[in-house]
Amino acid sequence: MPQVVVGIGNKIEVGLNILGNIQPGSDATTIVPTIKAKIIDKESWNMVAGANIYVPVRNRAYKLGSYTYVQASKTFESNTRLTFGGYHTSKNVFAAGAQRAGGQFGIEQSLNSKFSVGADWITGKPAAGYFTPVLTYKPHPKIAIYQGYSIGNADLTRGNHFFYRTCLQFNSNSWR
Repeated sequence: MPQVVVGIGNKIEVGLNILGNIQPGSDATTIVPTIKAKIIDKESWNMVAGANIYVPVRNRAYKLGSYTYVQASKTFESNTRLTFGGYHTSKNVFAAGAQRAGGQFGIEQSLNSKFSVGADWITGKPAAGYFTPVLTYKPHPKIAIYQGYSIGNADLTRGNHFFYRTCLQFNSNSWR
């Protein structure tokens, strides 16, 4: 899943994902522009809200869809960050004829100034829910490279697991 994310200032990030041939079932290539804004920025707490717009271009099960979310994060003195929040998807994005809603949870631990490890878990049925361990490398304070492997909440024997992504992120405003 190629992905590019760019911080554009004023605590806003925009991105573009190209989804496709990584899910169980037929190839369903989809272009997904994204936006995320930090709406609360306190010393050790923050809150973000975001949206992904799904534009299917091959094997369409719907014309246009969305994934919206709100999540809060707490950073501790040990450089550990816990994240929790919720999401909602429009009809047909992750399940035929159904909307989906659920929770998003994460943990991240900085190992040093360049590397961190973490994991995200999104609740939900096969196409929505995954557990994803992630390794992050930051060669520069405003550049991050993420690598993960997603393990589906269901249907593992049918191929619901995959090398998630290499994400190259450029931040003009140094926040994630």
